[in-house]
Amino acid sequence: MPIYPTVWGVALPDAIRANGMEPPPITVIDVGCSGGIGSIWTPLAGIVHGHGIDPAVAEIARLTASETRPRMTYYEGWAGPDKPIRPKGAWFRRTSNWIAHQNLKRVFIEHHLNPDTPLVLSKRRFTLDALTRKHRIAPDFIKTDTDGFDFAVLQGAKRSLKSCLGVLVEASFCDETGHATFRDIDRFLAKRGFVLAGMHINNYTRASLPGQFRQTQMADTLTGGSSWADVLYLRDPATIGSLDQALKFAMICELFNMPDIGAETLLRFRDQTEPLLDVLVRYSGRPDLPSYRAMEEAFLTDPQSFVVPDAIPYTAAI
Repeated sequence: MPIYPTVWGVALPDAIRANGMEPPPITVIDVGCSGGIGSIWTPLAGIVHGHGIDPAVAEIARLTASETRPRMTYYEGWAGPDKPIRPKGAWFRRTSNWIAHQNLKRVFIEHHLNPDTPLVLSKRRFTLDALTRKHRIAPDFIKTDTDGFDFAVLQGAKRSLKSCLGVLVEASFCDETGHATFRDIDRFLAKRGFVLAGMHINNYTRASLPGQFRQTQMADTLTGGSSWADVLYLRDPATIGSLDQALKFAMICELFNMPDIGAETLLRFRDQTEPLLDVLVRYSGRPDLPSYRAMEEAFLTDPQSFVVPDAIPYTAAI
């Protein structure tokens, strides 16, 4: 899910330690983890406790045997209702992606993730709430990428979402009979205190005029209609109630290229987090300034100094 180009790495964990504290552990649930719990979390190795779920039996066995990062656990099964309904999606069956794989008689997950092993899907079914209750997991972050079952996963995670600081979900824009779209997912998460923070849109051309595939697995295309997106939701910073949660939230925000949202949370505990705010100045419009207070003063007295040097003149013309 390419929503988070971490071009700078992360600085907060070391800053937290330098401030005499220990970074609190971040518990992540990754639903649809074929290929492994996302490498996005690697900069927080040792801090992240990961729980990956996928129905591909051989893939879960491979991941369990090959995982080298600490505190990463994998579970075989479907995280959803007892009788999940795979979306019919007549629109998708007309895309160049679908037709290309049909012509080559390829099953995506089998060809790209398990090329040497027959695809066998688990018969185990459970909700995220059942899993977290059984293993006493309080997730700080949930990611779901299930090719159509994402809303069902979230509906089975109402209890688990209460502890969550962020959710990364795959959401379709297209109306499909029996299939929840972005509108349903957005409404569901908004009712539970989450705010849309980021979105990476994926385009798919129709097979009637196939465009260029952006990746070798022949999935999304450079042109075409906006079909689905990886959507990041975060808690409203004003609702973070403890320093421990604020530190977790700020680290997640930095990791996802949104340190400004993390800074808003750290300000609520400023007496204890001032050195961390100083570190985040590097991501501001004035990274040359020595401290957060200096940045505040500069923004108050000379906001024009935050404009990029080669900024284009404003024009109302489209």
